[in-house]
Amino acid sequence: MNKKCYIVDDENLAVKELETMLALFPNIQVIGSNERASKAIVEINDKKPDLIFLDINMPGTNGFELLEQLDEAPEVIFVTAYDEFAIRAFEVNALDYILKPVNPERLKDAIQKLEKKSQQALKDRTDKLSLDKKIFIKDGDRCYFVPIRDIFLIESEGN
Repeated sequence: MNKKCYIVDDENLAVKELETMLALFPNIQVIGSNERASKAIVEINDKKPDLIFLDINMPGTNGFELLEQLDEAPEVIFVTAYDEFAIRAFEVNALDYILKPVNPERLKDAIQKLEKKSQQALKDRTDKLSLDKKIFIKDGDRCYFVPIRDIFLIESEGN
């Protein structure tokens, strides 16, 4: 599982520290970073990372406003000094919320959460219906196992 990530934080030292910490995870590749949210939006839309490490409280555009302006929504791990935004972060489906200063064990936990979610997504893709499988259909008192390759249309009426 190789994941491309992008870091957005208005503090250059925080960006550098996070880059250094992420270097310990060979499956995470930092493909860019920016201290200005407006520039980060353009780069994220262009580079399409799998994951964003995102500060919330930044001058101009905050982290939530940045997310609203993205073409696609990658996974997000908020990295911020403020704990009061945690509930809102999870309302926008954040993968995790890490308080600054970043604890290496806490970062490791967040990366493991990303790996588990990626493995589950891969499993879900492989478990989907394929032409060689059958589905169970009940019609009144009669039941059938119908090969998917034989189905042209399924329409439900009532229950």
